[in-house]
Amino acid sequence: MRRVRLLWVVGALVLMTLTTTSARAENLNEKFGPSWDCSYITAGMSIYDYCKPCQDKGMDFWRDTETTGHCVPKAGAAEEEPSAPAPQKKYARYMVRVCNLTHQGTLYVAAGLHEDPADTTATYQGWWQVPDYQCKDLPTLSFRIYQEHIVYLHAHNADGKMWPSKKAAGTGIHRVCTPHERFREQAPVTRLPGCKTYPFQTIRVARQGTDLTVHEIHYE
Repeated sequence: MRRVRLLWVVGALVLMTLTTTSARAENLNEKFGPSWDCSYITAGMSIYDYCKPCQDKGMDFWRDTETTGHCVPKAGAAEEEPSAPAPQKKYARYMVRVCNLTHQGTLYVAAGLHEDPADTTATYQGWWQVPDYQCKDLPTLSFRIYQEHIVYLHAHNADGKMWPSKKAAGTGIHRVCTPHERFREQAPVTRLPGCKTYPFQTIRVARQGTDLTVHEIHYE
């Protein structure tokens, strides 16, 4: 029991060090010892995308900044550290911008993300409020290893008018059950349990180079 508590305390101290101190260039595997791996970095942080491939290849992770790093051979596998960081992979990113041009009051927007073609689930989130005559930037996303993401969008106002419309059907339209309150959850692309069904339009977003791209959606 004492050993388990000690390991828990060591893990907590490592996590606090990673998240509360200013980053400096260093080998994190050598700094924290053989028990450390990339799971101590929160998945979704930019630096995690640099660390995990190193772990998968059996290499140490060299942190360059708070958000970037590169792989290096494990201690003993090479006589010295590389004199300069290896070229860093830059992940293409994009953002969906929703604009309310309806002249019918605030829109309440929900979005779903389906990034892996082999997966049958999508991550849904809502509700963002977009006042009349204004635009709202949804969270910036990374394509990572994928060439395309599928984004599902729905909007409605306080009077119950919907975009796409309640009767919308056909290619690119599907219906998803979403909660009334703010939510974020993962579910099959066709439904969420125990809530009201709304029509969602399908938008395909293709990777464009390595820069941040903005895709504007106008509701009129």
